Amino acid sequence: MPFNVTIPEKEQDKQLAKKIIKTELSGVFNWVLEGLERLLLNKGFTDCEAIEQAREDYKTNTDTVKLFIIENNYGQSTTETMLLKDLYLNYRTFCKEDEFAIPVKKQNFRKRLEGMGFVIEKMNTGNNVFIETTETPF
Repeated sequence: MPFNVTIPEKEQDKQLAKKIIKTELSGVFNWVLEGLERLLLNKGFTDCEAIEQAREDYKTNTDTVKLFIIENNYGQSTTETMLLKDLYLNYRTFCKEDEFAIPVKKQNFRKRLEGMGFVIEKMNTGNNVFIETTETPF
């Protein structure tokens, strides 16, 4: 999770944790118990837009297939197709050029595309993805 506030060095209290433990520990403990009670009552954590956005950003930035689709402005198509094997080769090149650790295997690449709503059909030329370059991806 990102921390959006940085306390300037001169305003930082390096002894803050010790001060809280010494003077406010019971209050902090009560606060923790209230949070636990709310968590148990709700049977889960409270939804928060900032956390959801951070989670989505994390998912996008760690999903090389999604990054590939976004970077290339690919979107779903009802008429235009590309061979899955050619798209996969382009994806592997993308991963190599951007120095991503390891591209996903071809089968996982296909599953991720389908998970994003892309249609893949077997045709006489092979597996084709209904995909086109768009202004904004999917």
